[in-house]
Amino acid sequence: MAATALREGLGAAEGVVWAIGDLHGDDHCARQWVGRTGLVNGLQGPVENWAWTDYNARLVLMGDYIDKGPHAKKVLEFARNLTSRFPEQVTALMGNHELNLLVDRARPSGSGRYMEYAFAAAHPAQYVHWLPPEERTEATSRSLLLLYEALDIVYTQNMQASVLMSPDGPHSIVNFIPKADRQLVASELKRWQHAYLRGVSSASTLGRWLLERPLTTILACGAPTCSSPASELPVNSNISIRTMIRPAS
Repeated sequence: MAATALREGLGAAEGVVWAIGDLHGDDHCARQWVGRTGLVNGLQGPVENWAWTDYNARLVLMGDYIDKGPHAKKVLEFARNLTSRFPEQVTALMGNHELNLLVDRARPSGSGRYMEYAFAAAHPAQYVHWLPPEERTEATSRSLLLLYEALDIVYTQNMQASVLMSPDGPHSIVNFIPKADRQLVASELKRWQHAYLRGVSSASTLGRWLLERPLTTILACGAPTCSSPASELPVNSNISIRTMIRPAS
């Protein structure tokens, strides 16, 4: 993780903008990074007990809450809770991964949906965690393990760009599953993906929240990263932009 700060000397008042990006299904990192800003007290407790500590500061979540990691649902819920609890202090942007997910909702399986790309996108456990606990069975656990083993083969052979995390079709990851288990895994994967898309549908709480995310935001005139009306911070302010990003992998 790297943290950088950029200051614009534009006057006497001071404001700090924290920017955190690319959480990618890692809820532990999400909480850790927000915690390190020192902006929210009580993060480990109930949402109603969270308290904002610095009303001269703003937090901007830069998007890409989903994919690559297993806990996209938890990260989305965490980001939504922050914007709901602190609507004047926290802005959550829409990343390209969320934008592609919204497009995927209207596309059929096997049609090149972004959510099915094994390369730097789909994490099989990301789908599983949208299932209610009572719908997770022994078949779920077995299928997930088999998909991990199949992905290991795909990446070892450098075939990730040509394999899809789809339950069927010539490019399906299921083709790398032992034949005796292919029907089971295909059925499970289809069920998981259906639960995922249902969880982010326009009729769901998280789906509606995603649709409301802005692509850009303006905090104050002169700030390189900008949210909310410009009037919320004076134009003649000292703006400190602090970013937290993942190191390149």
